[in-house]
Amino acid sequence: MTSHHAILYDVERWRGWRTWLLFPATVCLLVSVFVPTLKGGQVPQLTSLTGAFLFALAASFWTRQRFTYVGVEDGDLVIRVFLMRQRIPLSEVRSVKIARLASRFARPERQRALPRPAHRWLQREAVIVRLETEPQRLVRLTRMLGARCMDGRDLVVPVSDPQRFVAEIEEARPEPAPAVRRGRRRR
Repeated sequence: MTSHHAILYDVERWRGWRTWLLFPATVCLLVSVFVPTLKGGQVPQLTSLTGAFLFALAASFWTRQRFTYVGVEDGDLVIRVFLMRQRIPLSEVRSVKIARLASRFARPERQRALPRPAHRWLQREAVIVRLETEPQRLVRLTRMLGARCMDGRDLVVPVSDPQRFVAEIEEARPEPAPAVRRGRRRR
């Protein structure tokens, strides 16, 4: 079973910036095409470069929101950011819960990690996954996702349907091995 859940930070960034990037970029493109045609001159280079830069930035935001997700695939927790992918066996997941981002970002110094305006994000629900994995993997995840998604050993990701994502993780997780009970020790 394969399921992907978009990380809302990138989705909201695209939704918030797409109009502010695409409209001026289109205007710059139209000016670059029609000014030389109407006046019979050269293409305005600054306008062309500005339009190209804005389209490239919009394409970057769109690609990031499209190809950044968390999900469950073949018994692994998969985290993908752009072209980077990290697979974590579900046996290394110790706990999964849903909590508001305010529980992790209540302190002002932690709120700096959230997108602006931070107060908009504090009441959003996020999936918090406690990972018991090697430190190198945690470092790679922190570099890949940033401080807004990693808090020590916890993966903190706001997704559109946190209940479904938690249910998918719990369903795919292997059953924990039964604890071995030892008898009472005699002296």
